[in-house]
Amino acid sequence: MGGMLKRSASMEVRLSMPAPRAWACRALGPNWRGDCCDTLLRREFLFEVQWHMSTAEIEWRSVIDAPWIEMSPARIGAIPSGLGTPDQYILITGSDGQRLRVDAYASSEELFTFNDAKMVGGHLGVGWGHSVYFINCTTREVTSHALAAYFHEMRATSDSLLVTSGERVFRFATDGSLLWRTDPVGVDGVIIDTVENSVIQGQGEWDPPGGWKRFQVHLDSGQLV
Repeated sequence: MGGMLKRSASMEVRLSMPAPRAWACRALGPNWRGDCCDTLLRREFLFEVQWHMSTAEIEWRSVIDAPWIEMSPARIGAIPSGLGTPDQYILITGSDGQRLRVDAYASSEELFTFNDAKMVGGHLGVGWGHSVYFINCTTREVTSHALAAYFHEMRATSDSLLVTSGERVFRFATDGSLLWRTDPVGVDGVIIDTVENSVIQGQGEWDPPGGWKRFQVHLDSGQLV
């Protein structure tokens, strides 16, 4: 599969393991050999730990150069059969120097008024067109969810990603799975103001331009308060 990371089962990777070391050693179990806090035998786990624990810098560009141009990317959007030049490049650099490139292709049938990308767990969440995409930073596998309206904004919580479309609010787990979506809370724009005490407060535009109405949604269930 294009964009998949190539791994060598015999490759040893030296790692200065961040605390808590005991947790990391237990997580790998039989996959460790020798001094488990110094030598990591599974490259995949190294990527997952580092992406999850790092603060990534995310940049959108229309043109790229080295070293990005030499990388094998993940791809999202209306990917043409001949690939060609994407409309946007999303470039992610981890605090440890790891890099991930995502090529985003636009469709003439969708609105691209807003776009955004945020790290959540070991995934990159991207709002693009009428969908939200989750790219696994370990495997570069892509999961997509149709929003049935244009993407508006996203906000990360401690254990999930909140996404709004022009009509609804969605909550996704850190692995990219959908937890819930609300009934329509607007027709041409939905914004989140605050997330406090397990309640999402926001506004939806019902009578554009300017006809905004406030709403409250339970964080756990997506039900209107």
